[in-house]
Formats: sequence, C-alpha cells, structure tokens
Amino acid sequence: MLSVELISQPARKLVGLELIGPDSPTAIPDLWQAFMPRMGEVARIKDTFGASYMTADGKIAYLCGSEVADFDQIPEGMTGWDVVGGTYALVKCPSLGEIRQAIDWFYQDWLPTSDHNAGQGMLEYYPPEFPGNPSFDLLFSVVPRVDSEA
Repeated sequence: MLSVELISQPARKLVGLELIGPDSPTAIPDLWQAFMPRMGEVARIKDTFGASYMTADGKIAYLCGSEVADFDQIPEGMTGWDVVGGTYALVKCPSLGEIRQAIDWFYQDWLPTSDHNAGQGMLEYYPPEFPGNPSFDLLFSVVPRVDSEA
C-alpha cells in the first residue's frame, strides 16, 4: 500500500549524465547503464539520485547523478543540476519494477485529492544499500494549492 509523507528537503547539487527527449521505456535505464561505470569520476559523492522534470515543450529532462558540494569538477560529458529545496511528497517505492505504478498513483490518485499541486520535478533517492535492498524513495516536489475562489 502506497502512502505519502510530506517532508522538507534541502536544495541539492547533482552531477551526472543528462537526457532530454521523449520518454521511452529504455531511455532512462540506458542512461543509468552508462552512468554506473562512471560514478567514481564524480568528486565528493554523497548520495545517488535520479532527477526529472518536464520541459516546456513536453519532453522529459532526466539526470542520473550523485550529490556534490559544488560544480568545480564536472567530468567530461556530464552536467550539473541545481535541485530546488522545499516541500516534497515522499513515496516509498518497493522496487524498480514498481516505479511506473508508484508515479502514476501519485499523480493520478494522491495529488488530485490533496491540498497540493505539483512543484518543480521529482527525485528518486537510491540509498547506499540499493540494489541489495531494492526499495527506494520517490520525492515529488509539491506546493500548497491556492484556493482560486478566495
């Protein structure tokens, strides 16, 4: 059973490989396959994340990367993203095989009935014990819904 916990998250700097394009079933897994052997090139690795948002023209922007202190040492072919801090809706995802179901549940079931609107994107947090323990966190940026009839 999926549930949501609202939490505060700090702003983050991530460095990794980026994809901007149409969402396809293999694009993001292929990006991770390219990033995993290169993770050691990223200085000051803290945690590993997938970060995404929809561009103005409806494409997905996705970065698989590691949290860093600054953008001083970005390896060739990689890029840095600033991820906004703020309120995030935390959904525990049991496994990678259930990620699409969890994302759909959040946007189609939870968000429309909540007191929030979608914020600026989503994070996937992969803890150090992943993939030995296959569960991970989905963090959806949210903002309070403003009553338009006030």
